[in-house]
Amino acid sequence: MDSLEEIKQKIDIVSLISEYVQLKRAGRNFKALCPFHQERTPSFVVSPELQIWHCFGTCSEGGDVFKFLMKIEGMEFGEAVRTLSQRAGVKLTPRFGPPQGEKEQLYKVNAAAAAFYHYLLTRHSVGSAALSYLKKERGLRDDTLARFELGFSPDKPDAIAQFLVEKKGYKGEDVQRVGLVVQGDKGLLDMFRGRIVFPLKNERGNVVGFSGRVLPKDEGKNLAKYVNSPETPVYQKRRHLFGLDVTREAIKKEEFALLVEGEFDLLSCWQAGIRNVVAIKGTAFTEEQARLLTRFTPEAVLALDSDSAGDEATTLGIERALESGLTVRVTTLGAFKDPDEAVRADPARFMRKVKNAVGAYEFFIERAFAHFNPREGSGVAAISRELAPLLARIPDAILQAHYIRLVADKLRLSEDAVASQVEKVRAKESVRAAQPKSTETLPVKPRRELVEEQLVSLALQTNARFLTGEEMEGLLRMTVIVRIQEELKKFLAQSKKFSPRLFIESLPHELTESAASLLLAQLSPQEVNSAPRELERLRAQLVAADLSTQIEEITQKIKAHEEKGVDVRLEQEELARLIVHLGALKRA
Repeated sequence: MDSLEEIKQKIDIVSLISEYVQLKRAGRNFKALCPFHQERTPSFVVSPELQIWHCFGTCSEGGDVFKFLMKIEGMEFGEAVRTLSQRAGVKLTPRFGPPQGEKEQLYKVNAAAAAFYHYLLTRHSVGSAALSYLKKERGLRDDTLARFELGFSPDKPDAIAQFLVEKKGYKGEDVQRVGLVVQGDKGLLDMFRGRIVFPLKNERGNVVGFSGRVLPKDEGKNLAKYVNSPETPVYQKRRHLFGLDVTREAIKKEEFALLVEGEFDLLSCWQAGIRNVVAIKGTAFTEEQARLLTRFTPEAVLALDSDSAGDEATTLGIERALESGLTVRVTTLGAFKDPDEAVRADPARFMRKVKNAVGAYEFFIERAFAHFNPREGSGVAAISRELAPLLARIPDAILQAHYIRLVADKLRLSEDAVASQVEKVRAKESVRAAQPKSTETLPVKPRRELVEEQLVSLALQTNARFLTGEEMEGLLRMTVIVRIQEELKKFLAQSKKFSPRLFIESLPHELTESAASLLLAQLSPQEVNSAPRELERLRAQLVAADLSTQIEEITQKIKAHEEKGVDVRLEQEELARLIVHLGALKRA
């Protein structure tokens, strides 16, 4: 047995995937909302028997444990293999050792840079001013600096390039690709020079990028206060949550995540004992961040900076979080400008505000009534413009009715008046959403392909040998279906009993996903109970489709021959035979 097969046998695919999505048993399999696209009805199926997964929804993704980890974590194949080998306790064969993939090499470059910057901050005189600022003015302890690996980049243009390229031997192009340097007239220039450096790590602890903040003495020198890594092969801001690698277990334990905006907000919370916290690095909470967070918790509490509570990006971020399935609550900070200031002033009071955070829709309503006067016509109109679209997008009808009643009471209007306005907005948005976004149409599978897939799926799940009988010879047309049929013949020639798992493992890699989708397609109890009759019915449909094609072809042939005066008696006899055969099939 090679290493890959040993890993697949030792990794429980249900256990692995349930760390990312909430699986529910559905017969022999498990189902969930697909983690790779937005949906409201579960179409993601996991088979513990076959050790495979497949989405029957929009994305149609599928595969084994390696493919899942590559897709969900953005790993390359080699990284997924090494990660799962450690989990399974399997020693890898040499072919899975170096050379490493591109992303792993870039992680190593970033990790070396983070260690260098951290050393300069904590153990070198060049970082003394930055260290003094962090400890005395920001109140950070040594253990906090170490846990999050804060660093300092000296105000020397080529310091990081000298260390990584000349001393450590990394390629200059790799150092540039991760955004640590830019090309200058005299060589590679450090992007973060003269700044406190925050390593940005993904949830697995790999350093994916950096954020650099100027020291107070340099503020006002026409320098950006913060500089962040650009988009790179390993870092996309919209997918990143600062601190999640450190706080993920606390988030799971507390069953909610406190979302703050910046690094210092998170560090102050963590140091005060609030460990279930992550930073979104800006007020725009993205769909990707929300989806990432749902892997660890069902609920998020947003602690917003005082100047962003009414920001449009904040509203959009909250809506995206709700759409992702997160329960969202919001707390504001009163006189404090940000969570960092609030938690350092009074940690206990800050935590009370977090515990008393209001639901997202309550927050929207309270904000609208705080901004506009509900006793003036212009104020009522403004409240309507702000709240009606939000209320219209609440998917739960009962919840929507509750908030319509709440708004009506606060406006001293009838529920019907508010509901009518909400319905008008909903209808407009529905019309807009229904309009095609392009002139292109999605391809629709021909009827024959659908019948072939249905027949093969039913046969593989109830009576695989049906596909190898003489009556099925030459009847299938789809290339991938024909190849699966051929592989099935080989498999059954060597095995008396059909094993779906062993059959999947025996297939060439390019057929695995297609066969998996057929084996995992959900059958109704009626289809299973009447499988022999249903298989014959589907086979007959394929035969009838072939007969119809032959009838059309011979009809055209007869017409062409008649125009040329050629004798068509033989063709007419064949046509009559085909028509009789087709009629018998339809009556059966």
